[in-house]
Amino acid sequence: MMVKRFLVGILLFNSLTLAAKAGTDSTKYCVHENCSIAMDLLNTCDSCLIIVGPELFDYSIIETDIEKAVLKLLWGSKVSNFRRITVGPLQMNYLFLQEYSECDELTMERMFSLDFQIQTLIRFIDSSPCLDLINVNSYYFLSQKYNSGSCSYNDCYTSSGESLNRSWTYYEFGQYLYDRIKLGYCFYERDNPQNSLMPLSTDSN
Repeated sequence: MMVKRFLVGILLFNSLTLAAKAGTDSTKYCVHENCSIAMDLLNTCDSCLIIVGPELFDYSIIETDIEKAVLKLLWGSKVSNFRRITVGPLQMNYLFLQEYSECDELTMERMFSLDFQIQTLIRFIDSSPCLDLINVNSYYFLSQKYNSGSCSYNDCYTSSGESLNRSWTYYEFGQYLYDRIKLGYCFYERDNPQNSLMPLSTDSN
């Protein structure tokens, strides 16, 4: 048990180190795969991107490999904390997938599958876990629930420097990224990745 905890600690430390080396928001997330996944999601469930846009914006293949390594160490062990580790492109944890998916038995392969996570996201939306608040602004409350576990959570989303600097909630950041994808087909400016989070131009001339 102590060996497993030590290895998990090492892996988590490496995750933070790799994330730090990746640079700022404006360079770290100028990755085509993130935008490609977002476009696939739009084609399957358009407004779903509002809920998971921030997760896709932060998606990293390197971190996913580390998440898989951690889960392999903990899977089937007496350590239950692994059930709260968020994994995959839409950053869902075991408990969320267990509650909202149709799957009786979760496997690691399913947990990391984009198609499986999208299906689970749609079921999450259809189940309306914020039913008493749904008629006000459904995607606002669903976004907050998805991110924090509470429909009424309203604090600033601090996991991204872009959102933190603007004092946005998770939903507001998701709406911003959704608009960028719909108008510009990516999270960043194609012609100048260093200015990735500059506002999109609406001038047609």
